Amino acid sequence: MKTVFAAFLLLLSSQVFAGGASVEVELLSLTETREDKYILKYRNIESDEIYKIYLSYDKGRYIVNPKLTHDKYTAAISLLKKQLKQKIPVRFGWFARGPCLINKSKNIYRSDALKIYEENYPDKAQVVYAFCQYR
Repeated sequence: MKTVFAAFLLLLSSQVFAGGASVEVELLSLTETREDKYILKYRNIESDEIYKIYLSYDKGRYIVNPKLTHDKYTAAISLLKKQLKQKIPVRFGWFARGPCLINKSKNIYRSDALKIYEENYPDKAQVVYAFCQYR
């Protein structure tokens, strides 16, 4: 019975992260532009490319989704601020097709919601994941 339960938990955890990915980044800035709206700039450590993501929380889209609440968005923003102050490499991720594209040639994107997940990179690092629902 323990084996079945362990297999179930493994399957469940793999489903949670299906379609998602995270990368090691250097956070460059997090600027609040309006209430609950931010611009995050970061450098992908592997590719050395600079990215800009417009972050917001679209209450209309996520009001019925208990996984992507306003409180979780606020907690993710707080973690990003804390990580930015530490000036150490962190992980940033996205689900499905990633944040909504604004201008791929300039690495500019947007995200409707954020959530923190714990990953084993190293020692259960906290990773902020970006979400975007396509219209």
